[in-house]
Amino acid sequence: MQSIPEKLELFDRLMLSDATRARNAILDQLRSESDAAFERTKDEIEREASLACQKDIRRITAEKESRLSKANMNAKKMLINARSEILDSILGDLCQKLESFTETAQYRRFMEKNVGEALARAGLPEKGEADGKIEADGRGYYIIFTPRDYGEYSDEALKYARGLQVRTGGSDMIGGVIVENLNSGVFIDNTLRTKAQLCADELFQISRLTIGG
Repeated sequence: MQSIPEKLELFDRLMLSDATRARNAILDQLRSESDAAFERTKDEIEREASLACQKDIRRITAEKESRLSKANMNAKKMLINARSEILDSILGDLCQKLESFTETAQYRRFMEKNVGEALARAGLPEKGEADGKIEADGRGYYIIFTPRDYGEYSDEALKYARGLQVRTGGSDMIGGVIVENLNSGVFIDNTLRTKAQLCADELFQISRLTIGG
């Protein structure tokens, strides 16, 4: 039979062993909970970091697209301004040459063709001889000359049709004529100014100096 001291020693050992197991169990639980909390915290930090990174990426992308859009708009504005300046320069040169052309002997032949062409495009019949005059009815039609050409070619123009009326336009026409019929809405611009503008536009098409999208 065990003595009391032996029983006490055994009790102490048993109590110590139970305490140790309990401590170890608590430590294991704490360690497990700590590891789980750490993983949760780590995952939360990673999610927040990912969201922040995505926000930064979206913000940076938006800023980049905005800056590219502004740069593209500025480039187009510069191209438009450059095109306008070049067109004005070309048009100015052409108009000066055409102004000089109106003072040459070849201009009269040009005007005879120009007047007939404009009237034909306006819908008047082809020229026919009847005592030197056209048999077409030109009532309601107006043929418009520059102030300088009015005195030189108006009488000749009246031979093309009965009732045709002659007016003066602006000197900015340079040369050539305009034919219009207010009743039918016909408007034929056969002026040298318009021909110069069309020539300049065609030059830009050929040289590809156009505004792209």
